[in-house]
Amino acid sequence: MTIEQERLTPWLIHDLPRIAWIVEYRLAELTTQERQIVRDAIARMQRALDQDAI
Repeated sequence: MTIEQERLTPWLIHDLPRIAWIVEYRLAELTTQERQIVRDAIARMQRALDQDAI
C-alpha cells in the first residue's frame, strides 16, 4: 500500500473518548475560557460532520 492509498486517521480521533471523560470529570476546574475552547471545538467538529452528511 502506498502513502497515497493509506487512510490517514489522526491519532486524536482515538483520544476523543478520553478527552470527553477528562472534560466531564474535571468540569468544575475548567475556567470560563477553557469551557469556551471546548464548546468551540465541539461546534467545529459537529459542523464538519454535518457537512459530510449532506
